[in-house]
Amino acid sequence: MGKRRMLQIVNAKYINRLLNKLDSNDKQSVKMFSRIFNNIPEDDLVRLYNITSDDTISDCNEKADMIAAVMEPLGFVEIGCGTNRIAFRKHNYVFKVALDERGFIDNISEYKRSIEFPQYFMKVYETTREILVCEYCELISEEYFIAHRSEVRAILEILSNYYVMDDVGLTTKNFCNWGIRTLPSGKEVMVLIDNAYFYPMRNVSMITCQCGGRIAPSEDFTYYRCKNSACAMTYSVAEILNMAGFDFDNEDEEAIKMMTADGTETYVKISGVNSGTIDKIGRDEAEELLNNYRDATTFDASTANIVEDIEDYWINNTNNESEDGPAYTGLKLT
Repeated sequence: MGKRRMLQIVNAKYINRLLNKLDSNDKQSVKMFSRIFNNIPEDDLVRLYNITSDDTISDCNEKADMIAAVMEPLGFVEIGCGTNRIAFRKHNYVFKVALDERGFIDNISEYKRSIEFPQYFMKVYETTREILVCEYCELISEEYFIAHRSEVRAILEILSNYYVMDDVGLTTKNFCNWGIRTLPSGKEVMVLIDNAYFYPMRNVSMITCQCGGRIAPSEDFTYYRCKNSACAMTYSVAEILNMAGFDFDNEDEEAIKMMTADGTETYVKISGVNSGTIDKIGRDEAEELLNNYRDATTFDASTANIVEDIEDYWINNTNNESEDGPAYTGLKLT
């Protein structure tokens, strides 16, 4: 594993909406501020990156074992392994390590989402793409999930106004996506601890069926369907994203200030619906992206002017006095 790279860090303090200035000459403060650089030696960071990026290892379980062999001697305790990432706990923080390219994307996606709805999403502190550091929230049990479905539903109903959501339905298999955050007051609240598959709505086309009806999540949030009962067409998340008429790869762009372990700063542009593309850019371009960036709260589906009950709409816009039978007058689905 001779492959090396420049290690970079993304931190909430440097996200594009702030672009905060930090004295880059104070390299020690950068090192101490980072939970990643302060807990994982650079040689081990390189080893982790090389394991994650090794396309010759097709079995992610094998990669997970190799990553655990690096992390556990450093005092990390494995708390779970998913399809694309493996999670460890240390000092009351969770470190999610990518197992493949999809894991890279998931880390960046969760990083972007975390500051849009901090009351519902786990707090993310920093990421190097292959490693993401977030708050520790106690994983709920399946029994707890079932008992608190109404609370889960209430949260998803709010978030469904801003995102097309995947893999968070009310089926019990998704209970492990939720955790308990304990507030300073001692109050416990539920938050999503795996929210990599939340895609921001960019326009009304994303929730408008070909018949003109509104596309909405199913009752259990496991799929999407047209609310027009005469149509009732079902949609997958991929289908909704494809029909959005929005070029996510070229238009959904964000600039983030990144720093290396030695305090050097640079700017990168992350593009795509789930941030799969990253390019280095200059500060001027970063500032321009900052000014033009729209987060998920820009669009609220609850305000979209879509016909909710098309059958009722047809009845109310029908001229029943015609001898030739019903004639639709001025039918416009908006």
